[in-house]
Amino acid sequence: MVLHDVDILHSMKTKSPVREKRRPATPDGRAHFPSGLSESGAGFTRKVKDAIRSVPKGRVATYGQIAALAGNERAARQVAWILHSSSPKDRLPWHRVINARGGISLKRGAGFEEQMRRLKAESVGLSRNGYVNLARHVWQPSIVRSRALRNYEKFLESLEKGSPPR
Repeated sequence: MVLHDVDILHSMKTKSPVREKRRPATPDGRAHFPSGLSESGAGFTRKVKDAIRSVPKGRVATYGQIAALAGNERAARQVAWILHSSSPKDRLPWHRVINARGGISLKRGAGFEEQMRRLKAESVGLSRNGYVNLARHVWQPSIVRSRALRNYEKFLESLEKGSPPR
């Protein structure tokens, strides 16, 4: 049997849990990133968290907008995953990130009400269904990095066309 970075072992009869084989650090001391993550993936995560922290009170940003600011306008789902997997110690203003239509993506009873409460506390106007007027409340950052600016402009163009990048 050939072992890879991640070996998924399960039995149809016992439905045993997934087990992950971890590789040791490389000789130069760098860690291996599990499950296909790369060093650049870790850099993207850091950029996403920095972008989310930059959203000011009373403003919102979309998942795609955060992805574009972090360098990949097509990574909105990764932004959602990073938010989902972040711990409270990161102290991210997660409630300021919404979907491309201006709505809260969380389900009722699973964070929807909490996000709505936090946004209202910051004077962000919301409909009863959890939609924000993007023209009024979307964050328009001042961007210094040219690559991030290009990605952000692509994202804005896609919104104007009515088809956010997936």
